[in-house]
Amino acid sequence: DVISSPGQQLDTSIQRAMEDRMGDNLGDVRIHTGPSAAKACEDINARAFTVGNHIAFNHGEYDPSSAEGQHILAHELAHVRQQTGGAVSMLPQAGELEIDPDPRLEREAEETAQRVMQGGKIGVHRMEHSD
Repeated sequence: DVISSPGQQLDTSIQRAMEDRMGDNLGDVRIHTGPSAAKACEDINARAFTVGNHIAFNHGEYDPSSAEGQHILAHELAHVRQQTGGAVSMLPQAGELEIDPDPRLEREAEETAQRVMQGGKIGVHRMEHSD
């Protein structure tokens, strides 16, 4: 299970920039980008998904050096905030992921990503792949 693996922390520069723009501490966010993460994303037909403070990315989707990659990351970080703050759209259930893409939560995450990216692309380096 990809979410039970440790993953990696956000790169320090993107973490600080996203924290500044989102107003949240993101030090406990874990990023999963390896083959297991890609398979889990493919299994649910997603570019990325969030469970608690863990974000799994499909192959090639974690690209914090690009504006599109930062937008996807900001969207998923909004889901971290939703899920760790009580509004949950995805929970692990008996070793399986149960998907409940609440339209309100998706809309809120997308609006957050758009607000975060209004300041333009953040200059960062690409993270190596992990599980």
